[in-house]
This record gives sequence, structure tokens and C-alpha cells, in this order.
Amino acid sequence: MADLPRIAELLRRIADRIDYRGAPKLTGFSFTFEAGEGIRWRDDGKGCPVAYLGEEQYERAHTEADSNRPRPATRGIDHE
Repeated sequence: MADLPRIAELLRRIADRIDYRGAPKLTGFSFTFEAGEGIRWRDDGKGCPVAYLGEEQYERAHTEADSNRPRPATRGIDHE
């Protein structure tokens, strides 16, 4: 039984090498950033899924917002 944590760690490392981004776990909900409102939680498929992989999906929260306006500059945070 003492070897189980070591075996589990080895299996985790092997899985990470095979699929380094991991498996997405989606809830069926998404969100968009709405001007004057903030985050709007959605169940219509628009926007960024609550669980996601990659920056492309996160950017959908801005590009698919109903109030699709330019993003305001954020001081002190580098988005690139």
C-alpha cells in the first residue's frame, strides 16, 4: 500500500505527457462580458465556456458579448 502514492504520481505524469492540456470538464454554462453589466452567465452557448482550454475560448467572452464594444484598457495587467 505504501507504493500507491508513488504509482499514482507516475501515472499522473504519464497522462500529462500524453495530454498536457488535460481534459476539459464543461458545465453547460458560459459567460460573456457585457458593457455596463459585467459578467453575464448564459446557457445559450454564446461566450466562453465555464471550463475551457486555451485563450481562444476565453476571448469568446468578449467577442460574442451582446454589447460587443472595444475592451477597456486595464492598468497594471498585461493581457498578452
